[in-house]
Amino acid sequence: MLLVVACGSAGAPGGRELSLQVVADGQFAHVQAPSLSIAVTDIDRTRLSILAGKPLGGELLIAIFMGERSTGGYAVRVDGASVAGSEVRVRGSFLGPPPGGIVTQVITSPFAIASIDRSQLPTGQTTFVFVDGGTILARAEVVLP
Repeated sequence: MLLVVACGSAGAPGGRELSLQVVADGQFAHVQAPSLSIAVTDIDRTRLSILAGKPLGGELLIAIFMGERSTGGYAVRVDGASVAGSEVRVRGSFLGPPPGGIVTQVITSPFAIASIDRSQLPTGQTTFVFVDGGTILARAEVVLP
């Protein structure tokens, strides 16, 4: 499982739309900073299944981690994905509680896990980015067989 942290500005949008399905989400990933994890092996999928608390299918799983937050009320939203060349762009956002909202007073670490059909993706060195508008919130690189 590859886990990389990064922020920055997104390149040009575009590419072919991918079929993506959110298969799990939660509040307690115990990951401190925004990041992505790409699971391509059985061992990686098992680790994410344990995090999700249920068996997860899919050939390739992408976990998006918001990082540690000081209260409840936060979430990771995944809107879709596209591929252009060797870059996979997962679109979504990190959501926060409403101003003045009542939240639990507990440290959380929100996450979402999405499944993508491996046949839709390139082989070799592939960059995955989680993008909110034009801003890259997290980035990971992995070699896909």
